[in-house]
Amino acid sequence: MTFLIASRWWLIAAFVLSAEIGLSRKTEKRVKLWLMIGRLVYLLLIVTLSVTFRAVFAASVLQAILLLILAAALITVSELAYARKQETKTSHPLLISIPIIFALMLIVSFL
Repeated sequence: MTFLIASRWWLIAAFVLSAEIGLSRKTEKRVKLWLMIGRLVYLLLIVTLSVTFRAVFAASVLQAILLLILAAALITVSELAYARKQETKTSHPLLISIPIIFALMLIVSFL
């Protein structure tokens, strides 16, 4: 169980990293490659978070709900950024918001 709790942060960091790398690519082929990698990582992240949600929920209900909302926001913002990237160009507020949401998740988890 402690492995899953520790591994979720590696998965979240890998997701943020793959999103930032993918959104900074110039060619459509590279963007789609990193989009697929990001989606694979966030599917693993959803499974890991669903398993660890019970342990976090038992310890602190508010913290668990906030982490769940922030995780959903992280996935939503990255998908919006990829959609905008494929249409035109990436908006900088979306690029900046991904690491900010990650930092908020770290802050909430250690409160």
